[in-house]
Amino acid sequence: MVYSYIEIKKIISSEIAVSIYKKYGFEEGVVSIFHSLSTPPKIENGDIAFPCFNIAKKIGEKPVDIARALCEEFNPESIKEKKEAMEALFESSDFKIDVEDFASLIDKISIEGPYLNFHINKSKVAAYLLSSRLAIPFHDRFMEGYRIVIDYSSCNIAKPYGIGHIMSTAIGESLKRCYEFAGAFVAGINYLGDWGTQFGLVLLAFEFWGDEKKLDEGGVYYLYELYVRINEEQKNDASIREKAKEIFQKLEDDDPYYKKMWEMIREISIKDFQKYYTLFGNTFTHIEGESQYSKSSIENVVHMLELNGILQESDGAEVVFLDDIYPNEKIPPCMIKKSDGTTTYAVRDIAAALDRWQRFHFDESLYVINISQRLHIQQIKGVIKKLNLPFADSMVHVAFGTMTFSGEKMQTRKGTIKFLREIYEQVYQQALALTEGKNVSKDKEKTAKDLAVGAILFAILKNNRIKDFDFQFDRVLNFEGDTAAYIQYTAVRIKSIFKKAEFANSDDKTSDEKILARFTDKIKNDGEILYQVFITNDESSDDIRNLIDSIILEIYKFDDILHNLLKEKEPYILCRYLLKLANLFNQLYSKVRILGAEKESQAKTESDEETIRLVFVRRIYQVLEKGLDLLGISIPDAL
Repeated sequence: MVYSYIEIKKIISSEIAVSIYKKYGFEEGVVSIFHSLSTPPKIENGDIAFPCFNIAKKIGEKPVDIARALCEEFNPESIKEKKEAMEALFESSDFKIDVEDFASLIDKISIEGPYLNFHINKSKVAAYLLSSRLAIPFHDRFMEGYRIVIDYSSCNIAKPYGIGHIMSTAIGESLKRCYEFAGAFVAGINYLGDWGTQFGLVLLAFEFWGDEKKLDEGGVYYLYELYVRINEEQKNDASIREKAKEIFQKLEDDDPYYKKMWEMIREISIKDFQKYYTLFGNTFTHIEGESQYSKSSIENVVHMLELNGILQESDGAEVVFLDDIYPNEKIPPCMIKKSDGTTTYAVRDIAAALDRWQRFHFDESLYVINISQRLHIQQIKGVIKKLNLPFADSMVHVAFGTMTFSGEKMQTRKGTIKFLREIYEQVYQQALALTEGKNVSKDKEKTAKDLAVGAILFAILKNNRIKDFDFQFDRVLNFEGDTAAYIQYTAVRIKSIFKKAEFANSDDKTSDEKILARFTDKIKNDGEILYQVFITNDESSDDIRNLIDSIILEIYKFDDILHNLLKEKEPYILCRYLLKLANLFNQLYSKVRILGAEKESQAKTESDEETIRLVFVRRIYQVLEKGLDLLGISIPDAL
């Protein structure tokens, strides 16, 4: 049996916990140990490392001495001696271990200063990797039964799809795909900004200057021009804001004239958004909006707050004070009703949170919203906590920073925002020019589309989401940089190898079964065959073996990468992983021959050695393909 990488980490964590207790009489939590495990910087130092710093502080010993003592504890015989204690740790879980199987997966245990390093038997992992019928051989649906709601994208109607919303969409879509691949139930909600006083402004602007012909031609872009214009006008005319409030109040009261106009604007906006939702392959479970939590929903929330005695008057407004919820932070009260009697969008967000809890009974509810909304999310959570509702701590703000273009920040009201349409078109034209340069012979437009979508998504997702970053048009399509294009080009290179070898496509399971059936007996108990078919001379054997070891380890770690991504809500973890795996393949490609000499001369014969190499390369391709898919990125047919 070959355990997954996450399972290996669980077993190692339990081993360490047992050994620490046996040696020092100190109980250290298995979960704490699991989260402290890291990867050594060099593969020759091992594959999984346990840093002894924290435990040293608790025990009062030197980290180096603890590492040395634990290393002495770990050998095949001592592992078997601890069998009962280790297996007892997993008695109450679905995960059962065979300690002897585990021991066979560990080549050796060493120390490097204060680190205890575990060396995985890559040959055994390779045997399973080659003989497995699974596209992702070590994948486990480790979040089965978990329920999650993700609020993302949330474009505002009457405005074109802005670049800030593509950031939310890219992050939220990737998280949704990753949670689903890990086995969770996911409700992905596109919560449109389609209600509020600002729509009173849009309706008023259309009354002032609206032209139905221009609306038909310009759609949401024309509506945005009106919005910018009325924002400029109200700077010199205070009555405009009051008129907009009156119109929105009529809209809330279901005035038929304004309701019909609002519905038209909403329909025009969604029609424009949908083009980009389709282009970027978005998979929302629900498209909803603030408008569905209108008058009756708001009245229910206000009534609940009143019944609980937490709605108070402050300067003519009605608010919920949050000092008791956030005693160490200066969080202002959450405004529920303004002094003029109108409600705030915080009330609608509270109504939405209550509704989602009733519908989905989630374990987590994620809000993929810009960092500027941090206070708003804190206030919403604070109100939910004051109501003593059970899901307040399950509400998580997945915040992200700001994207600039040549250092310039975008502002909607001033009309200086960049829209997704112009960003996509510029990147698409660059990609189309690249397909000409690469002599792509067919379907250049689809190839350019795949490259452009990938370039935009990867530019967003490769960064720590909380950090601001500058979008640079001259770099996002660099085939040799930290870009989607580099990974896509690597994957296309592998596909070209398959085509030249007349090897089965990655999704051809019938052919895959036939190929593997020929080699299963040969490879399932002897992973060394993988090294033998790649290494052709003694001079390069160590380098190539280390390279193959590194690739095996990266494929083995795929679920662990996914686990860390979901724990941190950080897609950049997967981006960096895919860049590393692509780089490792390209190093291998430059050092060894994938296809045999007979293939290079276009002969039709096929050797066993070549087929084993191709099966291994296909495993790399399948991980790259799945990883890119989890980011929302496609692989072009050719480059």
